[in-house]
Amino acid sequence: MKKIVIILSFSIISTFAFSQELELVESIKDSDTGIDGLNHAVSVAVSPDNNHVYVAPRGDFGKVSVFSRDTSTGKLTFIELVTISGGWTASKITVSPDGNHVYLSGLNSSNTIAIFSRDTSTGKLTIIEKISVGERSTSNTVSFDNKNVYVTSWNDYSLHNLTRNTSTGKLTSLESFNDPWCGCLFIPATGERLC
Repeated sequence: MKKIVIILSFSIISTFAFSQELELVESIKDSDTGIDGLNHAVSVAVSPDNNHVYVAPRGDFGKVSVFSRDTSTGKLTFIELVTISGGWTASKITVSPDGNHVYLSGLNSSNTIAIFSRDTSTGKLTIIEKISVGERSTSNTVSFDNKNVYVTSWNDYSLHNLTRNTSTGKLTSLESFNDPWCGCLFIPATGERLC
């Protein structure tokens, strides 16, 4: 019995149950024939049905690579490259637990979250909208009950809690938490904060 693990360098490693042995399944590079959108890949997500893999690169601005996944071997086949208008500096890509939507955080000063609908049969993505949540979104995750999306922001030192419409995938701001020490330097040795 094998468990497949995807590594951010975009090599696929197979681990054998009850052992620590690793076996390289394949490595996919941006320069491979027919492959695009892996330049400085920073985030990868596997769909809950294990049939598709999504890669967000930082070097290929405004792109998401979509792959189908062979559930027996773990090998991938390139399906499409999705381009987001206006450029995009990706930081984190997440597939909702229900498999219907994909969320991409971006290190942009505005339009920091891109929302996609996901065709559960083909894995293909369609952009729904881009929204601003904080400034320079570093990460996002969807709650296991599919009701909320949590987003962290770099420039405003914040955590944002958004409600998720499970039908459309669209998000509505519920609450935000900001670090009151934003802009301060913390010195661990003394416990002092310099503002």
